[in-house]
Amino acid sequence: MTARWNLERLLAYLRTWSSTQRFIAAETTDPLNQIRDELHRVWENAAQMRTVTWPVVLRVGIKDSGESPKE
Repeated sequence: MTARWNLERLLAYLRTWSSTQRFIAAETTDPLNQIRDELHRVWENAAQMRTVTWPVVLRVGIKDSGESPKE
């Protein structure tokens, strides 16, 4: 999957992750603050739109109903 985002949009997306929210709840601090400066440095212009790519993985299956298959 790909999208065109600026840096703030990427940070906003990362903040929606449940793991980020659990960290904030447990530590009362945003872990993205720890990497924000480095991301600004490598992104260079925070307003610049860049292509962000990540894999999409699906786990697909059928829940066993416990019934025998009908013949």
